[in-house]
Amino acid sequence: MLTATDNYTPDEQLEVSYNGVNWVPYSRVVSMPLPDAGFNEVTIMVKDKAGNIAKQTLGIWRL
Repeated sequence: MLTATDNYTPDEQLEVSYNGVNWVPYSRVVSMPLPDAGFNEVTIMVKDKAGNIAKQTLGIWRL
């Protein structure tokens, strides 16, 4: 689980990516298949009105 807080970031400024490709808008529930065996990354990115960008990555091992 990834969590973050901000005093003003609308949901439309959040995006999520699987293994660093195909950034898609974040929704409250993210469902992504993990087709690749081994190490996979899910990254959430937020950009504020000032243009600052923050990313948080979660590593997942699939056997």
